[in-house]
Amino acid sequence: MSAIGYARVSTICQAEDGVSLAAQRGKISAYCTLHGLTLAGIEADEGLSAKAMDHRPALQRVLDLVRAKKVDAVVVLSLSRLVRNTRDALDLAELLKAKGVALHSISEKLDTTSAMGSFFFTIMSALAELERRQIGERTAIALRHKRAAGEKTGGAEPYGWRAVPGPVVRLKPVPEEQAVIKRALRRHRQGQSLRNICAWLNRNGIPAKQGGAWSPGTLGRLIKAAKQSAV
Repeated sequence: MSAIGYARVSTICQAEDGVSLAAQRGKISAYCTLHGLTLAGIEADEGLSAKAMDHRPALQRVLDLVRAKKVDAVVVLSLSRLVRNTRDALDLAELLKAKGVALHSISEKLDTTSAMGSFFFTIMSALAELERRQIGERTAIALRHKRAAGEKTGGAEPYGWRAVPGPVVRLKPVPEEQAVIKRALRRHRQGQSLRNICAWLNRNGIPAKQGGAWSPGTLGRLIKAAKQSAV
């Protein structure tokens, strides 16, 4: 049976966690040798998230081989290298089944040629998506907590605040900029458009951060943040 391997890393840091491209290639090759699979090659996506299959060129090449029935099996180190989205997992499972191509996941000891293996693949993919969403929720909660405590969470200083160095970088309000935010927010609540408010700010010589001109996008983010902090 001929097989194509697929490997992926989303960050350079993953090389330290044992899932580097070289490590994945080595384990895929060893697995194929052990199970009598003829490895035709290993496609790899580097520095790409698993959230969407469409944006991974190497994975698309693997899928093209599957659609053309040029391989009998796809081998990956783990399902997390392949999919993190239940919808993608279901679509992939249907494609593999329609083309008679097996999926082998080394870490999960998975082989979709059996009904139980196919079912397990769907369940594991759903759990992977749940984990990804929970991580996103925890990160968002942590960032909101830091902002509420006046801690800087990265990036440039936001308009209306000045970073104060220390063991924990905190944000100190800049009175004159806070006054501008309140005036802009009041105008917006009165029904003025972002574009009109920007024109008013620029016309009156009130600069944005670092002396630049105001734009609707910049002002919109600022007003949104001001509304959230007021909740």
